[in-house]
Amino acid sequence: MLEMLGNVIKNTLATPATRRFPAVQREPFPGTRGHIRMDSDCCIFCKRCEIHCPPDAIVVDRQDRTWILDPNRCIVCGKCVEVCPKDCITMFPHHRAVTRVRIREIRGEDDGRGRRLEPMATKEE
Repeated sequence: MLEMLGNVIKNTLATPATRRFPAVQREPFPGTRGHIRMDSDCCIFCKRCEIHCPPDAIVVDRQDRTWILDPNRCIVCGKCVEVCPKDCITMFPHHRAVTRVRIREIRGEDDGRGRRLEPMATKEE
């Protein structure tokens, strides 16, 4: 009984072992894969990122000069970051913020490798 009393007093006077989330957020660990961003101003639209993307989450259109990333397909493997010759694609350690809007994919015409992704529309559901 006396051993338990010492433990109770120690736990009562100690600081909490957890953080007060979301008020206090910890920094991500080194090497954390959060999300991918692309700078379209320096992109040469070479399609290397599209070719090396395992889940086919990236679609590059040279004619329209567009670069589309489907965040629902992306597995944040970093292959696109490695193969980009202009370093336009960067990986950030922080995850995207959660929203109340559900993102829905809009599919377009066939591009020879399945279905081509079109820009995504947001729709509250």
